[in-house]
Amino acid sequence: MPTKFIVSVRTKDAHENSLGDFGATESPIIDAIKNALTRFNISLETARHGPAPRVFPPWYMVIAETSGDISTDDFKGALDDVWSGTKDQEGNPVPEADINVQDQD
Repeated sequence: MPTKFIVSVRTKDAHENSLGDFGATESPIIDAIKNALTRFNISLETARHGPAPRVFPPWYMVIAETSGDISTDDFKGALDDVWSGTKDQEGNPVPEADINVQDQD
């Protein structure tokens, strides 16, 4: 099972605060990834925002490496579950999003 992933988050609406800038290693999206992985007793080893297309609504890409193996389906399911409770830097709920997880192993 994979340990390296690209997580793609495409929000369904505009949001007043960015959910992560290119090169960032901390963001609401990375927090959501950490929360999703803890459901499987797996930690996030490294994560950073990669380049993303400049489109509306915003689209974010995170390159992530985990401490253990997890299937893309389990990872995506957990990430979908925690997303609705994720907050931005100001403590506001993040917008609904389409989330994709691709393994890079």
